[in-house]
Amino acid sequence: MKKQKSPFGLAVYKFLSDTGMTVAELANHAGVKENTLRAVVYGKTPGNKVVPAVLAYMDDRRKKEAAG
Repeated sequence: MKKQKSPFGLAVYKFLSDTGMTVAELANHAGVKENTLRAVVYGKTPGNKVVPAVLAYMDDRRKKEAAG
């Protein structure tokens, strides 16, 4: 049975698909642990600190790509 991703997890995997990054690269750039990010993606932990850090990095990366 396939693990279901949280809504945050779906956004993360769409971002990874769009950018070609891996979960490890995203975790590294966002300054969070890869295992913790994976746990948040699948809804196993709330990720009160992980979600804002990852969303901030994703937003910043999109803005930089849009700018040029």
